Amino acid sequence: MRAGEYLSELYNGMLNVIYPPLCLICESDIDGPRLLCAHCLTGVERISGFHCDRCGAPAGATKDSCICHHLPDDLGVVRSSVQYSGAAREIVHFFKFGGYWGLATPIAEMMEEDVRSLAKEEDDSVVIGVPLHRIRQRERGYDQARLLARDLSARLGLDCIEDALKRCKNSKPQAQLSLKERVGNMSGAFKITNFSKIRGKTIFLVDDVITTGITLGSCATALIGAGAERVLAISFARRMLIEPVEGRSIHGD
Repeated sequence: MRAGEYLSELYNGMLNVIYPPLCLICESDIDGPRLLCAHCLTGVERISGFHCDRCGAPAGATKDSCICHHLPDDLGVVRSSVQYSGAAREIVHFFKFGGYWGLATPIAEMMEEDVRSLAKEEDDSVVIGVPLHRIRQRERGYDQARLLARDLSARLGLDCIEDALKRCKNSKPQAQLSLKERVGNMSGAFKITNFSKIRGKTIFLVDDVITTGITLGSCATALIGAGAERVLAISFARRMLIEPVEGRSIHGD
């Protein structure tokens, strides 16, 4: 655990002594260090079937939810654990923008079964989180995808590689861009900094939210180009793709 995370945990522990912890979403009392109550945790909409076996578009979704045409051949199967709606949307917001990095644990718990379903037939696998640029990470105080990757790798007994894939371009947030702009925004955004740790490996690429898959695709292209055997992607939430009106209505990555 890094110094900033340790101090944050110590501070939160002290607060819990003074003020009983409340669920971040519904503000009901909760026991122990968890940030979410059982009711809100069970309120997320799990993805249990697929409209598309490759990109993981949920069963029952419209055909426009399939994002395969946005994905490069370098990226294999894509999966998400929950729909980006209701409680899941609020969990992501607190985790990504609210400073609640401790949410990595309950989020990883919800993702574990889905990652295991991908990992059971893969050998020589490692886990990598989609990295933030160093400027964005400094502003936020942590890299949320890296935290998820650490937790998931520990649960699966796989190595978490943090020094092989780097975001070298401080690109604009994807949520602010049209689909066409997103592709250009991610072009050349990632580079490999340690080839030996990924060469010949199956990579489980971890992120918090998937919408178009363009960010994941850019990562996969860099990894495959550097010698990775295969790249599979898993996110906590899947946000349905909505074609932009005048180029500005798509959200997320």
